[in-house]
Amino acid sequence: MSSKYVCTAYSERSGKAFTLIELLVVISIIALLVGILLPALGAARDTARSATCLSNQRQILTAHHAYIVDYQGSFVIARTSGAYLNNLIGIRKPLYWSAWLTYHSDLPNDLFRCPADEKLEEVFDSYRDEAERVFGGNHLQYKNAYRSNATGYGANHYHILTSLRYESSNNLKNKPAQIHQILSPSDTLLFVDTARNGGAFTENALHTSPGNYLAVDYLTFAQSFAWAGIPFPRHAKKSMNIAYTDGHAEAFSPLDLMNPYDPDALGETTTTGSTTGLLDPTIDDHGVWDR
Repeated sequence: MSSKYVCTAYSERSGKAFTLIELLVVISIIALLVGILLPALGAARDTARSATCLSNQRQILTAHHAYIVDYQGSFVIARTSGAYLNNLIGIRKPLYWSAWLTYHSDLPNDLFRCPADEKLEEVFDSYRDEAERVFGGNHLQYKNAYRSNATGYGANHYHILTSLRYESSNNLKNKPAQIHQILSPSDTLLFVDTARNGGAFTENALHTSPGNYLAVDYLTFAQSFAWAGIPFPRHAKKSMNIAYTDGHAEAFSPLDLMNPYDPDALGETTTTGSTTGLLDPTIDDHGVWDR
């Protein structure tokens, strides 16, 4: 091969190669496109998760309304005592509202998990492992129900699942509400995206202990119940999904989007109604919470 031919061939190839400046321009354009697309992809993911969460809530509502029919108009109970299962099968474990509903309606555990609550995975794993250890291969219906104790949704504890704010008799305090007692079903919260408060009403505290069984109104929270579940805007940090007693569920964006962890963010009335003692649903106004 002649040196003339080699030089000519090399010259032709080098004339088609990218220069360093051209490569940098291409890389810059790609980086710019990625920067533009990533927020859009993140928003699409948040939208999909919120839609799945709403679908979960609506399926739970359907099962719950079948429960109401079966139980003569009664809402689901807040929880069983450990003695309930102990008397039946010799295992002293409570079943919270989500587990009790799972037991009666044979719901899949995943329905009680909001896909936007990524930290709840550890809680689900913990309950799954505990159910395996405690129940083993026995009592499969209770075992499956017990797993649903792990949930990212908190139910309206003081006003719907119990009568603690309405009854003075110890025999009646733990009874759930009856459907006919709800004055405005389309405006009364049944369960909601929830996180534990960790003892403080801040974003970090709400993230420290995700998942909860029972939710309380902000007036009750003001009494410093560290166990309480607080409505939590986990969808893109600006909205929460709420299921109502009439059977519908919808997204709700707190009024104060600059600080969605403000106790008044849910838009309820906190200036009327007592913070202690019994309530009269026709007088006291606790916004979306009371009967």
